Amino acid sequence: MITADNFLYSCLVFEDRQAGVSTIYCHDSGEFFYHAYCFETKIHKDLMSCEFDSVEEACGYINDEFSSWQLTTLTEDKSGCGSCHAK
Repeated sequence: MITADNFLYSCLVFEDRQAGVSTIYCHDSGEFFYHAYCFETKIHKDLMSCEFDSVEEACGYINDEFSSWQLTTLTEDKSGCGSCHAK
């Protein structure tokens, strides 16, 4: 399950697909938004993308839509986006 505590270094995986939550900063408003996504890793294609105002909403959406997928840690040191597989 993706949570507000693990979303920066965890995702849900099924075959060649990855679903998770990332952060987006809007320079105009000075606010962060939360990007819920599903990504095809072999062809590098975004299959689904939604923005939410809170991390809890984004995590809830991903967990509801992809509840049967396996939780995976993207990095050993849990340092967040800097060591993500999507780089």
